[in-house]
Amino acid sequence: MSRSQRIVAALGAMPPPAMVALSVAAVGALGVADVVTGSELSSSVFYSLPVGTAAWYAGHRWGVTLGILAAAVWYLADLSAGGAYSASWIPVWNATVRLGFFLIITRLLVLLRSALEAQRTLAEVDPLTGLANRRAFIAAVRSEVARSARYGGAISLAYVDLDDFKAINDHWGHRVGDDVLETVGGVVSEMMRQTDLPARLGGDEFAVLFPETEEGPAREVADKMRARLEAAMQTAGWPVGFSMGVVTASSPPDAYELIRTADDLMYEVKRSGKGRTSYRRWLHAGAKPG
Repeated sequence: MSRSQRIVAALGAMPPPAMVALSVAAVGALGVADVVTGSELSSSVFYSLPVGTAAWYAGHRWGVTLGILAAAVWYLADLSAGGAYSASWIPVWNATVRLGFFLIITRLLVLLRSALEAQRTLAEVDPLTGLANRRAFIAAVRSEVARSARYGGAISLAYVDLDDFKAINDHWGHRVGDDVLETVGGVVSEMMRQTDLPARLGGDEFAVLFPETEEGPAREVADKMRARLEAAMQTAGWPVGFSMGVVTASSPPDAYELIRTADDLMYEVKRSGKGRTSYRRWLHAGAKPG
């Protein structure tokens, strides 16, 4: 990570009140520097930095507040520096123009951040179910595997596939098929703890990551989840079942290997009759599932 990336990461990790306090201090320091250097040197670019920082990290309200503060400090610094103007209204006009400049910067940065956050959401969320998509899920599993390798502790992962889902699309159409998938996503999401991550990996395949979860609790949640899913399908009159593979590992060697193992367990269930859950534990790093 480069120095600039480290600075951006450090700023992003700061709480908004600390970010605002830092921006206010920067504006004050710039005002003092303006008085010392006199009216001949312009510092508009430097004032825009704390204003933009407050807008980006603390929101529109604080960006506007810092913009007003920066314009006022700049105005007072101009007067204190003893600059000569042909008319008394000129410093006021200049301060008003500067305020407009800061407000425009604030608005543009807030809109840009909002657009970026919307794009990030689209890139990480399945639009049909509202669950995490494959990309976000794999990233989360990688992070959890790295945490487990460093600090220890178990990870559990459930891989879920809908049985006979193709018949829904064939007989009732894709609109009903989408309703089935949305219902599955809703049931899974409602059951999870805040730390768990349910995802739709594509088609009719779902997965749930259970961080720091041993085999016993993972079995309990998986059994309840399949029971609730089956009940939801029966209530709606949809002939859909669920095959699941659940793997628990301590310090697994690789995120993809962990996902693949749960996927393989699920397909073993498919081949042996569907409608049940297969469990397996990874005993230690480098060990084969068994």
